[in-house]
Amino acid sequence: MRRTLILFSLGTLVGCGSGASTPDPAASGTPSATAAAPGQTAAPAAGTPATAPAAAANGQAATQGPRPLTPEQGLAVARELIVKKDYQNALQVLTKVIQAKPDYAEAYIQRANLLSAANRPTLAIEDLTAALKVQDDNAKLWNSRGYLYLLQQQYPAALADFERATSLDTSFAQPINNRGLVRVAQGDFETALKDFDYALQLDPKYFDALNNKGFAYLKLSKLEPAIDAFTQAVTINPNYINGWVNRAQAYAESKKFDLAVADYSKLITLQPGALQFYQMRAEAYRQLGQTAEAEKDLSHVSWTQRLVELTRELAKNPKDPAAWVARGQHLLRQDKLPEALADFSRAITENPDCVPAHLGQAAVWHRQGKTADALAICVGLIEKSGAMEAYSLRGDIYLAQKKYQAAIADFELAQRFDGQVAQAYLGRAEEYKAQGKIDLASADVEQARSMDPKLRPANYEVPAKEGPQAARPLPSRSER
Repeated sequence: MRRTLILFSLGTLVGCGSGASTPDPAASGTPSATAAAPGQTAAPAAGTPATAPAAAANGQAATQGPRPLTPEQGLAVARELIVKKDYQNALQVLTKVIQAKPDYAEAYIQRANLLSAANRPTLAIEDLTAALKVQDDNAKLWNSRGYLYLLQQQYPAALADFERATSLDTSFAQPINNRGLVRVAQGDFETALKDFDYALQLDPKYFDALNNKGFAYLKLSKLEPAIDAFTQAVTINPNYINGWVNRAQAYAESKKFDLAVADYSKLITLQPGALQFYQMRAEAYRQLGQTAEAEKDLSHVSWTQRLVELTRELAKNPKDPAAWVARGQHLLRQDKLPEALADFSRAITENPDCVPAHLGQAAVWHRQGKTADALAICVGLIEKSGAMEAYSLRGDIYLAQKKYQAAIADFELAQRFDGQVAQAYLGRAEEYKAQGKIDLASADVEQARSMDPKLRPANYEVPAKEGPQAARPLPSRSER
């Protein structure tokens, strides 16, 4: 398994535990802090085998109770539960298996994986220690326990385990890489580089070791070899997050901000939900003087953080239509139309008379091109309640249809004066100009400018009225 070790100020190092599969600690069903731990369980006394319900068969009554499982069968059940991400029950089954067979190394290993994923490394170390008493010639187990010691910053113990793993299997690259990580943690970067190079001799495509080698070079302020190592890592594994992060930061350290932007963009493609990459890219944009792009990234971060807050509020008040409307409006600001429509529809389900929800629904349909449906909602709300917001939205729809007169009338009823309204006045001014109504056109242009100071007079000039033409100047002597 490969896991991130430590996020340093300039990058990420990666160590490797055993090759066993480890559950995602962020997934639902992860063992909680109260999960059964070694020596701490309310399960049957030691020696009692794990059990599973047995269906009545061959005429046997179901009242005979559960059929005992052998430890091997219990381990198989636990593995099935892990596949289903039912980690809590898997942990309990493994504890019962260990009670039934205290020298069952595989059960200890599986439980150690679960405990490690649940951020309980001390208990995981205890289980691996128990497994090593049975399999003391297992290089992977020594490496795994050493890795957990490394995470606990118990460096002498970690080094001892990595050395033992290497002595048992001289072709095993992972403990050598991990030994290098200990050297990095101790500040001995030159020795760490030797370990990473040795690991790469054994496994030239070991991209974690390449990443760690690049990080050691970064700590030594050797930026070019660092970038080269990171480049090799992401070439081997184009989806390697740590390699892209570290290379982007190395480019930033080298003042190559355009290349840093490209790497952060790749990271955003790989992990769109990771807001830190938007923040890092924004800083790179800022260094390039691209303020608009930086602000766009930071706005996305703020918008997403607000979305998380609104979603939490919904979890607390799922029956509150206002909460659904609030999130729907927030989604609408980023044109998340299907998601916004779903939220507005849910608000209407909770309260069929919720005016903001109906307006939100109409706004989505307007953007989706369902103009007739959107207008029908606006008209219905106006007739029922005279809602100013309905006039405002209908004005937007009329503006999109270039019905400037109708749009302006609705905007006035909505008491709305903004850049969008200014566009309606400019549109009507063009119509007046085409009709030769220059005074009315001029008045509309001035009205638009009063609402939107960004409108430049040079862009919206109105032709002067026809009048007596001035006499043409006589040509100069040289022109005669």
